[in-house]
Amino acid sequence: MKPSAQIRLRQKAIKNAVFQAQKKAAKELVQILIDAIRMRVRQLHLLSNEKTIPKLKPSTVLYRERYSKNLAQDTSPKTSNATATGQMIDSMRGKATGTKITIDLKPARKKELSGSKSTQTNVEVNKWYEKGKGEWFGLSEKDKQEGIDYATELIKEEIKKVLK
Repeated sequence: MKPSAQIRLRQKAIKNAVFQAQKKAAKELVQILIDAIRMRVRQLHLLSNEKTIPKLKPSTVLYRERYSKNLAQDTSPKTSNATATGQMIDSMRGKATGTKITIDLKPARKKELSGSKSTQTNVEVNKWYEKGKGEWFGLSEKDKQEGIDYATELIKEEIKKVLK
């Protein structure tokens, strides 16, 4: 086989390895990025990381104490987790299509703390929340950089396998 044909075969193998690594990275990054958003919110930071989630009003604390058995496991009546039951955080879902990643909120909500049926979707509650308190849903610059670094390492590993 001529050297130029070998080079073309190697280039094709590298290109395929990169594409497969990108797809693999996208699938794995979906959950990694969702977990990063959850962790940031549970540490009471909004998307900008410059602001923290505001403290709850005394009336909200009393309401949450009354229905504390219905709160999410990782919160308390006095600690905000961006939603009364953590529903917005738990409603995040992600999808990897090829190399594209999409993260959004499932629209349906569970019952409110009081047990009554919710009249709003998670998307509507999110708009209300972000208007009044600040943006929490999305990727910070740190999240984006960590995702890029992770994907870059995966791609490097795949290229090294082809070049052996």
